[in-house]
Amino acid sequence: MQRAYVLHMLQEVESVAEHSQRVTVIAYLLAKEIGADPLKVLIMAAFHDLPESRTGDANWHQKEYITQNEEKAQEEQFALMGKASNEVRALLKEYHERKTLESQIAKDADNIDYLLTLKELELQGNEEAKRRLYSEDTSKSHLYTDKAKEIFDDIINSKPNEWYQKNREKTHKKYIADSSDKSK
Repeated sequence: MQRAYVLHMLQEVESVAEHSQRVTVIAYLLAKEIGADPLKVLIMAAFHDLPESRTGDANWHQKEYITQNEEKAQEEQFALMGKASNEVRALLKEYHERKTLESQIAKDADNIDYLLTLKELELQGNEEAKRRLYSEDTSKSHLYTDKAKEIFDDIINSKPNEWYQKNREKTHKKYIADSSDKSK
């Protein structure tokens, strides 16, 4: 399923499934770093966009013209979960209320993934992504935890592929050396 902001970015971005996977990884790392319950955070992160697998991920402009019934989609999905449905339902309610540390961490992970995507698109020359990344709407005031705010600053000041660029020459030399050793 395509992400809502594809229309605005004028290029393909990750799918809802890819987004959810990355959010889940970020959420787990944040939970461990901050000292929250990682299982609760993982469940919230893994299921936070569950209805979108049926309704699609509509952006704000599209929502002016269509009616999505995310509650119906979610209830139909809960009916298929068996014993897990009550726990997932309760944790998603908690996630949407944003009153607990775990729910705030899960939402921070969702926002951090969005920021990372904008940064990646900016480095590919996408002007709309650059505008959004540095706009007031995308400021760190939307983040809940201090750790997420630190990560926001790191994202703004980093290049996602910097690790690769730094290690490329060293890795290439090692590969050449290993290859020549094997040919002897």
